[in-house]
Amino acid sequence: MATPLSATSISQSPRREVRRAAVLGMSQETRDAWNRLVRRLSGGALTLLGAPGPNRVLLDRARRSGALEGALDDPSAPTREVVIPFTGATPHQRQLWKDSDYKITDLTLPVIRRAHVTMKLLDAEGCRLVLAGHPGDPECLAIAGESRGVAVIESADEAADLPFAPHTGIIFQTSISSQRARTIVEALRHRHRDSKVQVLDTLSPVALRREQTLRDLARESDLLLIIADPADPSGRALYETARWLGRPARIIHRFDDLDPDELQDFRHIGLSAGEFTTDDEIAQVEMQLLNL
Repeated sequence: MATPLSATSISQSPRREVRRAAVLGMSQETRDAWNRLVRRLSGGALTLLGAPGPNRVLLDRARRSGALEGALDDPSAPTREVVIPFTGATPHQRQLWKDSDYKITDLTLPVIRRAHVTMKLLDAEGCRLVLAGHPGDPECLAIAGESRGVAVIESADEAADLPFAPHTGIIFQTSISSQRARTIVEALRHRHRDSKVQVLDTLSPVALRREQTLRDLARESDLLLIIADPADPSGRALYETARWLGRPARIIHRFDDLDPDELQDFRHIGLSAGEFTTDDEIAQVEMQLLNL
């Protein structure tokens, strides 16, 4: 059930009203993973095999706490303990580090682990595999793993261009918008009417709640601001939702990304934030909006 708009927090200044979406920013899964990393860093240095998640702020904070940096595909590290990031790794990458006798702390988010398992189930059924998501995104690369011939597509046009297959299995990058997922599935079904299209929904439940509360927020806002690192696909998904609703929207990483002059005409601003945006990033933008 969607969280009602009445749960939205409201802040006011003489010039404007700022409403926070009832669900925004980090899910509990991401908070737990981040807190686990912080606890591990308090016990000594370790090596991150990539940014913890797609937000430069998280990487900078981990560095300041003593984290060193490595890469998933390079099985050598300056510390004996290595960390698989929130977005996961392929089975082959995990095995490389195990074979090299490193201690592995795996912070893959549970929702992404479920997508890995779902992809394996479809692969075992022998169907043509489709992953709706952003090619090159770390999460997509990890989910696709070593599954044979996975087609990673991010638009309905790309779905319509896929060659015919008698049986197609499709899952979703956990953080894409529900609108994007739906249009890709509809395009596949429309293009190949004689093909069986099996859809296994791997969208994040929290991402869907963020979307719904953004829809609620849109009814009371002149402008929607999405706070997210440019690399965070969940932020882009919220922006897509706002634009799908026909509402004025901006996606920003910090307040400085805005032109203050363009805010002068907006008295009711709605705030949401992506999966990897921290609470203090949200609070800082809110405070600066009220003080402008």
